[in-house]
Parts: sequence; structure tokens; C-alpha cells
Amino acid sequence: IFEKTGLKPKSITLLEPLAETYMKTVHACRYKNGKLGNEQFQIEDTVILPLPAEKFNHDGQKDGYYDSLVLLNMIEHVQDAFLIYRKAFGALKVGGLVIFHERYWPGYDGTETMNKREFDLHPIRLNELFGHWLATEFDLIYEKEQKERWGNLEYYWIGRKRAMTMTSKLRSLGPKMEAHANLLKATGWDETKVW
Repeated sequence: IFEKTGLKPKSITLLEPLAETYMKTVHACRYKNGKLGNEQFQIEDTVILPLPAEKFNHDGQKDGYYDSLVLLNMIEHVQDAFLIYRKAFGALKVGGLVIFHERYWPGYDGTETMNKREFDLHPIRLNELFGHWLATEFDLIYEKEQKERWGNLEYYWIGRKRAMTMTSKLRSLGPKMEAHANLLKATGWDETKVW
């Protein structure tokens, strides 16, 4: 993206749990020397965070710290999509850009796939409603959805963050959802039987 546009960010933060492994073992790793880029085009102020997205706290900076976020094929690799959503988009400045891509699984019934490794690497199987719901937080600049060969959908969009987001509404909705779940449990509801 930077090479094609000629734009070069002053700094970049890379969040990748396996960053150290990639730097040591992957020949084509674009941040092998600790700086993103290649010999001709390198971002000197590169911060590499080799930790799970759930532990991301944008270096203790206040909310709205980052100008842009690039989240490509990430959500299905985490354990809590809503937590990641709150952390990532909370770290983005109002008016900031998001480049987002994710795979979705329409009709997924909650069962583990035959390929255990695939399931372990992709513990979340979201449907397309989640991606479209995330996109409602932004003024969309670009949007594309298409079917992949495995029967899932891929959803790609670029958006600019609005001043009023659903994140603030989630803070008040969370306790209500928890109270509702407790009420269901008190009446004998057993979520494990749903699967």
C-alpha cells in the first residue's frame, strides 16, 4: 500500500502473536530486521508487539491514538471478537481509517470441523452479519463481498470512523446481556444443549 501510494507513515505498530517466530524462520518476513518494509522503503519507527490481540492496550496511550488500522483476516483467529472490536476501534481516532477483511461462514452450525488444526487456528466462525454490523460504525469508502471456494464469504471494506459509535452502546448493553443470561440460567437454560 505504501509503495503504491507513495505515502509513508511516521510510525507503525504491528500486533502479531507469532512475530518473533516469523522474524526468525520466515525468509520473506517484511519486518525481519525489526522495521517494516524493505531496503528501499522502510519505516524506522516500527513497534512490534508479539502478543495476542486480547492483550493489546495500545502501549497505554489514550483512546483515539492511531490514525489507521489494518485488520486483515484477524477476527477468526482470536478468542473474543467483541473484545478485539472494542480495543481496536477504541484505539482509532475519530475520522481515522480502517481497512478490514474477514471470512464469514453462513450456515455454520457450531460443530468442530474435520480438520482439527484448521479449527484450532480459527476458533471463531462468524457469520456475515457480524462484518456488516462492524461496518455500520464507519462511513464506508469501499465495500466488497464475494464467495470463496470453501463456501464461505469474504467481506472487505474501508471506512472512516464516526464520532458516535456502537462501542459506547455496547458498554451499557453488556451488563443487560449478562443479567439476561443469568435469568436464563436460573430458569434451567443450558446453553451446552443447544449444540
